[in-house]
Amino acid sequence: MGFHDRRNDLIPFSFRLSHKKKKFKPKSIRENFNSIYKRSRYSIISDLFFIEFQILSSAFVCKTIWAVL
Repeated sequence: MGFHDRRNDLIPFSFRLSHKKKKFKPKSIRENFNSIYKRSRYSIISDLFFIEFQILSSAFVCKTIWAVL
């Protein structure tokens, strides 16, 4: 019994919870993904625009450096 308790403590708590709720896993994963997507859709778009702006600005800096050289 004591060895079983120690081995159970080694397993992460979240893994134990997901192992118990195995039946509901696919639906819950889909629902979680949908909620995350709805929440972070605009933040993802803004991140993409920011990355694109960074790439364009770095390319512009490189072009100006080459023009100066």
